[in-house]
Amino acid sequence: MYHKNKTAYMSTKHVTKFKDFKPSHGEAEYYWQQWMTLDRYRAAEEALARLFRPRKDKEYLDRSDLLIKCSTLNDFYSTSIFSVYRVVEHYSKIKGLGQRMADGDLSLVEELRYVPVSDDGKETRDFYSFATKFCAHHNAEAYPIYDSYVDKMLRELRNRDKGLNFSNDGLKHYDSFCSIICQMRMSYGIEKLSFRQVDIMLWLAGKEYFPKQY
Repeated sequence: MYHKNKTAYMSTKHVTKFKDFKPSHGEAEYYWQQWMTLDRYRAAEEALARLFRPRKDKEYLDRSDLLIKCSTLNDFYSTSIFSVYRVVEHYSKIKGLGQRMADGDLSLVEELRYVPVSDDGKETRDFYSFATKFCAHHNAEAYPIYDSYVDKMLRELRNRDKGLNFSNDGLKHYDSFCSIICQMRMSYGIEKLSFRQVDIMLWLAGKEYFPKQY
């Protein structure tokens, strides 16, 4: 998944304090190598890649497909979706789901995220991060992943550096979030990094610099 020509990426000495951290090809390579040592995540990623690999019938995903994929994704990422079947019901009602993901339709995430969780459909839950993960595993080139560590890192980089300009609310709207990720890549001169490479760098850096207190 990492760029095949590693010589194209200048290695750098990893910094240990956020104030010294700068998104770069060297940092991305450092965190990619860290990722490769995490057997649990690497094995899960390989399994998900096999499960989510493109199919010929992109236009249609039946409930069995959705149930297997959503259950596995929920388990591997520990996303705490209490009723996967509610998610499957919601996803199964969206027409052209497979084809829209193949086409990189960003508006799809906003349709997927709000899942009815009551029998009358009036109560909904916002599974934003899960929706981005679901789409990203179908089409990693079109869909960056949103999660709390990526959110935290982007806010802290914006607050520290002058090259980023966005509102906190923009991170919670997917088309804006994608624009922010692209803005961040341009600001630091890392446009050649894929969304997945950026995600792993920000996710692991976020866990390192801003660990959650339990």
